[in-house]
Amino acid sequence: MESDMVVPGKQPLLYLDSKFAESVDLVKQAIDSFYSGRIKLGSDLMELKILHKFAWIYSVEWLLEITLEKLLSVVETDFHIFLEVYNFAQNIACEPLTTRCLNMVNGSRVDQLMEDKNFGELQFNLIKSISLLHKPDLAEIKVFELLCAWHKYDTKDRQTQTCQLLSNINLSLMSHAECNRVNDWLLDGSGIDDFTCAKLARAIYLRLKDPDTGVNLTVLMDSVMGYARAFIKITPEVNRVMVISSYLFSFLFVCVFVIYIIRKMATIGWILSWVFAGVCFPQLSTIVHG
Repeated sequence: MESDMVVPGKQPLLYLDSKFAESVDLVKQAIDSFYSGRIKLGSDLMELKILHKFAWIYSVEWLLEITLEKLLSVVETDFHIFLEVYNFAQNIACEPLTTRCLNMVNGSRVDQLMEDKNFGELQFNLIKSISLLHKPDLAEIKVFELLCAWHKYDTKDRQTQTCQLLSNINLSLMSHAECNRVNDWLLDGSGIDDFTCAKLARAIYLRLKDPDTGVNLTVLMDSVMGYARAFIKITPEVNRVMVISSYLFSFLFVCVFVIYIIRKMATIGWILSWVFAGVCFPQLSTIVHG
């Protein structure tokens, strides 16, 4: 691709950084473009990175712009090189390229990231940046799946980082079914610390509480179990006991509630019968009370 540019009027004075020692010919081509107004850009990723780095360090705005667009077009064509371009942008601290790379992330591309052979080695900062996007074309449950998959590669050393990432998840952007999937992940043994587990269970409970029908009892019990994790060391045996206890508690709660309603109805019926007798049979009422 060739791009015609306006040629600056004065000859630039450049002191080349040692970083470009092995790329003299490519840098010379970039400098020559200052006079010719034209530069040929291919699809070679290494050359594009060198030219973009040169433009970034020496603030060559027009060259920076066209190399940025060319890099993004390469990523668009083959998203598997996204990580290489993103890491390159991070290494040279190029915020425009970093931001544009992140804007390309959507649901299907998150799937591609998780399928990448180097996915387990992704840096925390990239996962954190994705977790903060909250874009319409990137479902929140997909971000949650990304965090879980990344955490699974090293549950011990990534526990603290995963807890930070989970705080970025916006449950209000999830459906009830998706929130229940998060809840299931907690109860199946997520590998995160108990306190974070309890906080997330509480957040799910609040998200799923139905203002029309009251508290969802199942979600409430799951939340209680989540809080218990903050104080009890959960083992498979303890977890089974807690599950059984939750169902027993639910059953007892329903029984007590039914008995309460029946007693209320019986009391109301008794009162109504006396009122009816007093109105319809006043003499009988006199005899009874006489």
